[in-house]
Amino acid sequence: MNTTEQVLLVPRPLWCSIALYNGVDESLSARRCCRSLLKSFEEQMLWRQHALDQRFVVPRPEVDADVATSMPQAHSLLRHMDWFAIVRLNARQCQPSVLIRVRNFGIRMPLRSRGELCHLRQYEALMASLSKIFRAFLDPNSSWRPLRLRWLQWGGRPGKLAEAGALVPGSQLLLEWALAGSRSWPLPPQDPSPGNSLRELQQQWTEQCRFAWPPATRQLGELQDWHCHGQDARFMKSSETGDKALLVRIASSILRRNRWIEISADCSVMSFLEKITEVFRQEFPVLVARSVHFRLVDMRPPQTRKPEDGHPTLRSLAWAQSETVYVEVRQEGCGVDATDIIFDLKREPAFSDLNSRSAAGEERTGNGLADLRLLGGFDRSASSWSRSPPLDAAPDMPAVAPGTVDPSPAQESDEGSGRTAEGRNPDALHERVVPHYPPVILPGTQMCRQFEFHPLLPDILLTGDKKGAVRVVSASSPQETALHPPLEVDKLPLLGLSWMRHNPHVAVCGASNSGAISFLRYNPDARMGTQNLEATHCVERFPKLSSLSINCSDNFLLASGISTCVAVYDVETGKAMSKGSGVHEHFINISRFCNSSPHIFATASFDCTCKIWDLRIPLKADKAVKVLDTRGHNVMCVFSPDDRHFLCCGVDTRLVQFEVPSWRQTPCQLPLRPPVHQERYRRAAYLATGRHLVTGSTEESHIHLMSVQGKKHGVVDLRNVTQESVVQTWQQELIGGKVAMDDADPMSGSSRKNHEFVQSLRAHPVLENRIAVLMAKPKGTESNIVLVDLDSREVC
Repeated sequence: MNTTEQVLLVPRPLWCSIALYNGVDESLSARRCCRSLLKSFEEQMLWRQHALDQRFVVPRPEVDADVATSMPQAHSLLRHMDWFAIVRLNARQCQPSVLIRVRNFGIRMPLRSRGELCHLRQYEALMASLSKIFRAFLDPNSSWRPLRLRWLQWGGRPGKLAEAGALVPGSQLLLEWALAGSRSWPLPPQDPSPGNSLRELQQQWTEQCRFAWPPATRQLGELQDWHCHGQDARFMKSSETGDKALLVRIASSILRRNRWIEISADCSVMSFLEKITEVFRQEFPVLVARSVHFRLVDMRPPQTRKPEDGHPTLRSLAWAQSETVYVEVRQEGCGVDATDIIFDLKREPAFSDLNSRSAAGEERTGNGLADLRLLGGFDRSASSWSRSPPLDAAPDMPAVAPGTVDPSPAQESDEGSGRTAEGRNPDALHERVVPHYPPVILPGTQMCRQFEFHPLLPDILLTGDKKGAVRVVSASSPQETALHPPLEVDKLPLLGLSWMRHNPHVAVCGASNSGAISFLRYNPDARMGTQNLEATHCVERFPKLSSLSINCSDNFLLASGISTCVAVYDVETGKAMSKGSGVHEHFINISRFCNSSPHIFATASFDCTCKIWDLRIPLKADKAVKVLDTRGHNVMCVFSPDDRHFLCCGVDTRLVQFEVPSWRQTPCQLPLRPPVHQERYRRAAYLATGRHLVTGSTEESHIHLMSVQGKKHGVVDLRNVTQESVVQTWQQELIGGKVAMDDADPMSGSSRKNHEFVQSLRAHPVLENRIAVLMAKPKGTESNIVLVDLDSREVC
């Protein structure tokens, strides 16, 4: 028996071990080395394990059922798709990519840059690659391709067709399959004619590009004047957010399946009702000869003023992309003819996706892993995007960094009760150091005032400095940051920053005192020496601005400042669609949209309350959905990534967490010492999993890690981190042990001891173990962003 025959007799489960031992490059080389091994390395089990290990295929929550019904079953997809094609396409490192959602898993697909291909060819190249992966499900004798791409919206819902805008790295797309046995689609447009031909795409793209932005050389003030002179209908016409079309889902107990319609955001409610009537008459022809009446439930503009024509538009009703409207037959009569039909219309309630996930259990993400494991593969906890070393490369016993931790075996203290180890100073509490890798200082952030992680690109951050300049920082390529000069948008510090979620190349920034709000376009393919950020347009200023937030559907921009007012802008038109004055009794520190309901946001104020608001209700002080009493001044608030928890941060150690949507405080007390300081302002953030949170405070140079259930994991000490040399490579030695804490001492603090303090912090939205902390020096203007990668075993 020759070597090739012996390889062919290897049991299939052993290919997983071979994949882990060889690696992708070795397997590809072995496949190419000789013709006799080619057949052996066609084993799909091998490439499946490579794809899972490198996270080319990752489990995700189930997509919307209305789209999934036309797809093959998940088990069939995972068994018959071409895993070798996935690995070969992604074998080259550091290439831009998009994520394609198919049922309950996502496929990472490389994307050719727009410098190499035009938009049309770029889309066609991506579709050709997908056709290779799913060729087992396609008819080889037909030139028609029953696949097309949509933008993926919040909650796994479908958005508009991807042809409507250019594909960019980091985009999240949804693969839509044609209905079985026909050439029609489950979502509009449902034209049975082939909708993905190159000629049709070219015609659509030409129509969309008839209007161009004003020249980039014009100043922000000129752009704002251009917007204010009655041309706001073009405000976002050629921007990456696409046209004004909205997808709306119609759900009803009398329909056999949910129906989706596409309608303009500027249409009136009457036109919207006519569209709904058309859907029901198509389903029930008997309604053609009968009058249809609608009773609108909870459909009123957020502003108290009435529309000029008497009928509000969907835009004035704060309608979001991929929203659901419930239509049910009303039982009782209403003084009309007995043959008339009366429908009740009700908009989707807040946190509806959260409630449905709770009813179905929390296994949806896990089901994706289960489906993968059924096929013989298993997923590794370390992300290929992370720069942290893999778990098997870490030592069993954490290393102790000299000078930063105390290796003495002192007893752990109960920080909440104030008990300490015997013989120790009561003000010097020894705490466990959370095992973590040496912090990394990001070059080019010396003047940073605020920053935000990119929601989809793992290594990209947007930073705003104290002199009004904004820039993109790369965590994996520090030298790339220096190649692109910052963009100056104002003369004052930038406090408000936010990325769009479904348009990953668009961001917004706001200056503090001037209140100027500017939209930015990020160009990852910018040439060296040129700016990779471009200011495209401005919106109405918000005085004393301190916070900006974009909702989960990219329709609304929320602004607040050092005042008792908030404003909500329509992203497409740039107009302020709703304003609230005096919504709190003291000034608002921060405002944030939640992650799963496009109309829900929260405000944190110094009046000892955090309030939950719904955009579909007028923004008045007595119209809040929920008022949460935190029994102290509130510095900030934040929703967990899954919106199951809501966190309020105050002064010193005041930290309160609420369960959503019951709004019950949980746990009763988080494990922090009693508050003793009046000039320390706390910040906090949830990790990407939503199961843990980190928190830090000004005047302190450490952060705490704890679970949402209230279990304390320890601290990360960042004293003197900015005085050390910049770490150019990611080290593999873990830092652990214990550290002496003196934060309860009234005489402690960065101002008195001249060390850095935590000014701001963010958790990475993708990498589960990464935290970024803005460390500022007292009595100076310098600050730095420090990246900290925790041991993955601490947050799994």
